[in-house]
Amino acid sequence: MKNYCRKGESTFVQSPILTAIIIAMLLFILIAGGVVTIYVVVTMHFQKRETINDQRKRQNEHEKWLVEAKARGFQEPRNDAERYRDFIRSMAWSPPEHRVPYEPDEFYKWLEAAYEETSNDTKFSVSTAMFAIGLMTFGRLDMIDVAVENMAPVSSQGQVSRIPPMFFVRLLPLPESLSDSREIRRDKEPLRSWLRDNKSRLRWDEEQGKFILMDSLDDCNDPLHWT
Repeated sequence: MKNYCRKGESTFVQSPILTAIIIAMLLFILIAGGVVTIYVVVTMHFQKRETINDQRKRQNEHEKWLVEAKARGFQEPRNDAERYRDFIRSMAWSPPEHRVPYEPDEFYKWLEAAYEETSNDTKFSVSTAMFAIGLMTFGRLDMIDVAVENMAPVSSQGQVSRIPPMFFVRLLPLPESLSDSREIRRDKEPLRSWLRDNKSRLRWDEEQGKFILMDSLDDCNDPLHWT
């Protein structure tokens, strides 16, 4: 009887110890989880602040450039091509001593140099895609293929590293069957096929800010460059 009581006492004494260990482990897990959550929240907060500050910095620089450009006679965008160029200028933030030029001739040379510098990378970068778009808005036919190959796929909503299909609808004289950017996004082959048949007849019209389709090759004057 005495042995039974001692066993009972031993079991009774050990149970609170096990309970305390389990509670301590649960508290540790909760505290560790809380610390990780706080770290993630704080990190995301500061990353968001950095993104906002960077956007504000770009916007401020862009506004300064715009004031200077207007002082030199810069006009508001007249067409989609000029709006795309202005967007690229605002995105291509750089220190004041390397400001992106607004004059079309100088901006075209700047885009050529920038594309040449970034296109040698093994992986197609955001900057290279952006510069390819810029050169296409000056009538560079060779940039069309680059743009098509780097079009945004269906699953890449919000990716700035890829070119949206609407860009082709706005700048190319596509037929009605290719006017739906969502269909172009799903399947690029019809666009590729149309370009194989018509690319040699495309000519850039700076006034309209888009490519136009000529009736014959004889009507195309220097189709690889803007006029």
